[in-house]
Amino acid sequence: MKTEAICITTMGKEHVELVDVFPKECLTNEQKEFIQKNSLPIGANKGDYFTIEMDNHGNVLFSYVFVIPSLEENERNIIASLTSIVREHEKILVDKIHEESEIHKEFVRKSFSYIIDELQKLGILSLPTIIEIIPAILDGLMSGNFKIEVNGRRVIEFSFGIRKSAVEDDDEITRKTMMSELY
Repeated sequence: MKTEAICITTMGKEHVELVDVFPKECLTNEQKEFIQKNSLPIGANKGDYFTIEMDNHGNVLFSYVFVIPSLEENERNIIASLTSIVREHEKILVDKIHEESEIHKEFVRKSFSYIIDELQKLGILSLPTIIEIIPAILDGLMSGNFKIEVNGRRVIEFSFGIRKSAVEDDDEITRKTMMSELY
């Protein structure tokens, strides 16, 4: 499993808005539209986390819902979703894929939850801050080591051990599976 992009959506006045995607040009317009419609479902609450199959190409959304406090007294809080777009590998090893999917899903949930909680504790949780740190979040999801800076100052640093993907990194298992299919 590999996180290919991170995006943030917010609940606008009339509909969900796709605020930012990183890397910028990695998604098609169809994918952006799907994310906009599905990453922040009606009735979603702070702390909700869900997984949605995006298409028939193995793309899956892992979305974490949180609330950005309003800076103005008369404005409402912003309901937002931080979403990881993950490409699942071909279903050669179905059991291994399912196991990897569950591990990755929990890894993304814990990472997003921790980052948002820490930004909240530091009093710097805002839409501009989230947009600024999206590249660092993607780097952290890919490496397991998060080093997040806001305004040039490191404010969050943590790591999780990541298991290597059985499909990506274990050629021997893949070869054995392919050989058994041939005979």
